[in-house]
Amino acid sequence: MATILVIEDEAPILDNISDTLQAEKYDIYTAENGEIGLNLAKKHVPDLIICDVMMPVMDGHEVLRQLRCDPKTSTIPFIFLTAKAERNDVRKGMDLGADDYVSKPFTQRELLSAVGTRLKRQTDLEQKYEVSLNELRKNIIYALPHELRTPLVSILGFAEIIKMDAQTAEQENTRQMADHILLSGKRLHRLIENYLVYAQIQLMSADPSQLKALRNHSITDPMTIAMTLAKEKAKEYKRQGDLTLELYYGPVFRISQADFSKIIEELLDNAFKFSETGTKVLLRSTQEGENFALHIRDYGRGMSGEQIKNLGTYMQFERTLYEQQGLGMGFTIAKRLVDLHGGRMKVKSDPQHGTLVQVSFPL
Repeated sequence: MATILVIEDEAPILDNISDTLQAEKYDIYTAENGEIGLNLAKKHVPDLIICDVMMPVMDGHEVLRQLRCDPKTSTIPFIFLTAKAERNDVRKGMDLGADDYVSKPFTQRELLSAVGTRLKRQTDLEQKYEVSLNELRKNIIYALPHELRTPLVSILGFAEIIKMDAQTAEQENTRQMADHILLSGKRLHRLIENYLVYAQIQLMSADPSQLKALRNHSITDPMTIAMTLAKEKAKEYKRQGDLTLELYYGPVFRISQADFSKIIEELLDNAFKFSETGTKVLLRSTQEGENFALHIRDYGRGMSGEQIKNLGTYMQFERTLYEQQGLGMGFTIAKRLVDLHGGRMKVKSDPQHGTLVQVSFPL
């Protein structure tokens, strides 16, 4: 059964709550002030905390503030008991991360309803969290060995050739093989970095407190960032002449610079990777009503309707034909980041005629 910590300085109320909850078979810890309650919470990590607001030694707001600062207790559901119904008191508690309020005096039914609702919500979140973890484990188990194997084979193969031909290899051949080793090493590094980002996104998506923090960021100069990234990506593929920019300095919108940069980087990487040198890659920005949009257009291999439908899951298309460098993890990361920030991604594509990806964010 669930464990509940009750923190209340008035003994009759504390006893009444304890008796009510014990009658429902909950395991109960009690504390007569905030300081004792905080210590019990850190020691036992209960499933739910019910706490008075106005108390001696340490009030309920300070208890909650300290609990939310400790990773071990930061996600425990928290219900305030208060005789004060003023809006600022309620708002302060909610800003600190309280989950609910029960106003004194309250009935047993009101108390049990609040407790049951919060415990059920926490159970639902934990189940969602477990689903995300299972998805992450599955993707890593199935995909990681194969993804890492490909660049490693190149690194080991070219290194072996250099070793065998060390005495006779011409300088130009050695330089070319070194270039292949460096390229494979960079690809391997990028894969590992993307797996770490993907893991972080999967865990964050199941944690409401992290999602709230994520959405508190704003970006003030998105087009300078987009322009810089586009030029760097074109240079990486030695296709500066293929890049077309149609960017205007749009309004501020809510996304961190790191996440915005990651989305742009991955979508541009796919655009250059799956189009031929000499064909255009376009990055354009528009404002459409209450949304700011970016459009990434290439004239490469394109995708079928079935492939578009499967975007956002971790999969790669036509691995053998395209040297096992499919959309895969990078596109999945971009789409998940757009979703987490409340944005939308649309993909239009035709096989052998290129792809248009539109990403929009609410202003």
